[in-house]
Amino acid sequence: MILCIDAGNTQIHCGVYGEGQLIAEARYATNDGITSDAYGIFLKAILYEQNINIADIKQIIISSVVPALDYQINNACIRYLALTPIFLNVENYKKIKNCKLPESLGADRVANFISATTLFPNKNLIIVDLGTATTVCVISKNYELLSGSIMPGLKTSAKALSSSTAKLPFVEIEKIDIGIVETTVDSIQIGLFYGHLGAIKELTARFQSKFFTKEQATVVATGGFSEIYKREEIFDCIIPDLVLRGLYIYSQLITS
Repeated sequence: MILCIDAGNTQIHCGVYGEGQLIAEARYATNDGITSDAYGIFLKAILYEQNINIADIKQIIISSVVPALDYQINNACIRYLALTPIFLNVENYKKIKNCKLPESLGADRVANFISATTLFPNKNLIIVDLGTATTVCVISKNYELLSGSIMPGLKTSAKALSSSTAKLPFVEIEKIDIGIVETTVDSIQIGLFYGHLGAIKELTARFQSKFFTKEQATVVATGGFSEIYKREEIFDCIIPDLVLRGLYIYSQLITS
């Protein structure tokens, strides 16, 4: 079995794969003040709840975009699971072409690249990852990283609006009827949901027209907020655990 860990800015998403299938997953709030022991106990709890023997975990693959947590997570894996994890980065995955600044490409985007190009071979791709930040990666069917974008994610935008103003509250991200506005909360929710929707539509349309005029790209959505736009029909498919899948696929590549 393979333990895959996606350490993001908001959450740490863990998944256990057995025979190619995700058989257990859990999330833990990201906090750079948490100790290695706390993370280790969390990892053991995932396995215990799913009746998975620690000895059955043969490898741990990690995608981290929070360098401050790397030591704690690494130490937790060694101390509590008796395994030294492998941290994915662009330096140990060489198939990405045309990556001009590899050191700036986040491990989560590398994992998305691995997963999407494996699931959709010989396809032009636009990957939209809706997390703490909303990122877009534009990939040709020849494994070229053509372009991309980064903007504040939905929850990040909501927090920024609340913390930067005197009276505007923090709101949960929800789709509400655009024709019924009764409160300030309604107005903020409409602005966040539809503003982000418009930004995604504009970005994907511009990338399509710039790079894929002859052969349209497959638009793949992932991340914690990807499901919120399921009914808007702006994505060809939604795969919330794309990063975890990429980590698992990478584990198979380095052991084959």
